[in-house]
Amino acid sequence: MSRSKRFRPLLITWLVLLALTAISYALTFASLGRWALPAGVLIGAIKTALVGLVFVHLAHQRGAPRLIALASIVLVLALLVGVLLG
Repeated sequence: MSRSKRFRPLLITWLVLLALTAISYALTFASLGRWALPAGVLIGAIKTALVGLVFVHLAHQRGAPRLIALASIVLVLALLVGVLLG
């Protein structure tokens, strides 16, 4: 595999992370009320998943690392539901 083909997913992921950071910053100026915290947590969870899958190479792992990542996602979703319904 050529160097540019290995570099492309990293660059795309970095650009998506940069865009999500800009969106997160822009949301600080929006009056979302009750939805501000869930929106911030959701953006943070997406960024965390991207870093884990691409930079930590969880997408290529088997077994325990995937299970831990899945459990983390379930926990974040449960927290979001708790915040929205609470």
